[in-house]
Amino acid sequence: MGRINVRSFTRLFYHRNVPLIVTLLCIAFFNSCSTEKAVIERKKATSLGEGVSIYIQKPIINYRDMEDDSPLNPADYNGEEVSKALFDLSKKIMIEKSYNILPDSEHQNYLSLILKLNVYVGPGASWNPLSRKIKSGMTRTVISGSIVDPDDRSHVWLNRVQIRELPDPESEKFREAIQLLFSNLSK
Repeated sequence: MGRINVRSFTRLFYHRNVPLIVTLLCIAFFNSCSTEKAVIERKKATSLGEGVSIYIQKPIINYRDMEDDSPLNPADYNGEEVSKALFDLSKKIMIEKSYNILPDSEHQNYLSLILKLNVYVGPGASWNPLSRKIKSGMTRTVISGSIVDPDDRSHVWLNRVQIRELPDPESEKFREAIQLLFSNLSK
């Protein structure tokens, strides 16, 4: 049996495998920097039955600064358009699920759909070339919905969805988030 020369083994190993090791490290680095799914949902299936009458309240909109938790003016972020889009999309989905939507004058003693949109505005994404660190954006939007029974004020249905951007009524992510918000509410 021949002896293995450690110096030649090391040289052979490193010269052949360095490109492979560098490639694997690059793949691991870029996978750790990838963003996760844009929409997160919490599921607990609920069925109210077909033809139930529901009153949809005007959405509650809150914009806050991530850094000091101070309130921001929704008008600076198209808050009125976002509120209208949230209301209209929610109404459309509830009609598609065969629920009767009540007008303002007839909402006494009926189930109420309460929509709330909390927007946390933070710094955007950045990359520091000196430290080679990537910092993801801090802005996030939490859309929550609940159906409340007026008799005992209990939640009949509750769900929450989060997107990692400012709400834009024209964006596909916003519409997808509203669809996911109502995905666990069956006919």
